[in-house]
Amino acid sequence: MLHRHVLDASITTATLNADANVTFTPKPATPLVELIQAGTSLVSPSDDSMSLSETISANSMLKDAGGTIPHDLAMEEIVALAADTVSGMLNITRNVVRPIILDQVEMLDAYLDEELNHGHRHEILPVFLEDAFSNASIVALVEKYAETAVATPPMSSAIFPDYDGGQLRELIKTGITRIDNDIDTLLTDLAPEFLFELYQGTFRAQLAPSRVGLDEQAKARLDRASAILSFFIAKRFYEDTPEGVSVSLPEFKEAVSMHLSQAGRRVYRVIAQREAFVRQQRLILDMPQASNTEKPILVVGEVYNQYLKDGGKPEWLMGACLAGERMPSPNTLNSEAETFQRMYDRAERLHKAQNTAKRNSAMAVGMRKQLLAYISAVDEDDKSIVIDPKDTLRARALDVVAATPISASLTTYQYVRTVVCKVFFPHTQALRILSDIDAHAQNNPSLSPREAATLATIDLVCEWVASQIDVTRNAR
Repeated sequence: MLHRHVLDASITTATLNADANVTFTPKPATPLVELIQAGTSLVSPSDDSMSLSETISANSMLKDAGGTIPHDLAMEEIVALAADTVSGMLNITRNVVRPIILDQVEMLDAYLDEELNHGHRHEILPVFLEDAFSNASIVALVEKYAETAVATPPMSSAIFPDYDGGQLRELIKTGITRIDNDIDTLLTDLAPEFLFELYQGTFRAQLAPSRVGLDEQAKARLDRASAILSFFIAKRFYEDTPEGVSVSLPEFKEAVSMHLSQAGRRVYRVIAQREAFVRQQRLILDMPQASNTEKPILVVGEVYNQYLKDGGKPEWLMGACLAGERMPSPNTLNSEAETFQRMYDRAERLHKAQNTAKRNSAMAVGMRKQLLAYISAVDEDDKSIVIDPKDTLRARALDVVAATPISASLTTYQYVRTVVCKVFFPHTQALRILSDIDAHAQNNPSLSPREAATLATIDLVCEWVASQIDVTRNAR
């Protein structure tokens, strides 16, 4: 049946259009014309007291000779047709099209990040000592070696027994949980063979494999680990003489004592230096040249965290680097914040201008590369994606990428959405549906994704109905 409130609204609209000499006529052989015919074929003259909407509503409920209401039957059929059509479009869009778009967006974003942003600014890398160096028990053990003179302890396979990695792990256990936990944590971050190679090279004079390609920070971390692990190996040997020692006990004890004191001295120096850095508010461990954005700004972790906590900004430190400052302190950064912020902002503006000029071509190049790779890898039997031969898809991909305009305001998602839909799904309404959903969400941010999709579906149904109507202007 036709509800009165719907008819009243329709009549108001029809009257306005009639006054403007605009008429709407259902197209022949469409579901809409069948529905209208089903609702009007039984209309007969009505009582003058009934309004037009009342007359149409009453007659839309009339039954034919078989007891069926033609209007309701036609309405059910057209609703089912529209529902099946729209549901199919939404399912393809949601389950096939959108996942491909999101994958392609992620790939293109990564490509653009590499092409446009890599090397743009210095990374700030806070450096913290491993937990073992702040362990009060370990600090207490090495304090006695603070004044130890530098010496070279003896290294010999004749003095120190041949232990494997597992034996060494057991050897350095102290039985003190807080120490053993920190040592285990330190070892977890190292290569499994590190402890064995350290022992062989430091105690038994066996040539250890060289580690190439390490930066200064990585080398410093391994040196710290070497010191603290050597200390606990020597400590255990000093307390418990192992079996298999071929030299005399006094000679062994003397060799172990030297290893213990030298390793203890190294560990103490690491701890003392870091305490001095924090006390002196020394921020910079390594400041690269302003042009060398491949190298990070290395900072003392504790000092940097306090700097940020006190209101300092990373941009000021990066600006100081750009200004050529070699060892800025937190006080310097704070007192000259405006200068350093301007340096940073100027670099950002320059980078943005350069990227804007490069972005369009980079986006098209990246999209072209990944689309062709995707087409080559896709399963030709997957008809949910591949509806044309791969050669056709490749040619279409090149044409679509070349023809799709890219503006500064166009997001990566919007660009990929357009290209993917036109290349792989030109036979569907996927682009229209996704564009409408995004438009509704943008116009009303409070909408949930489901609500935005519902509004897009209504738009689609309305357009489907409208496509079955001829509009005539200046009808008279």
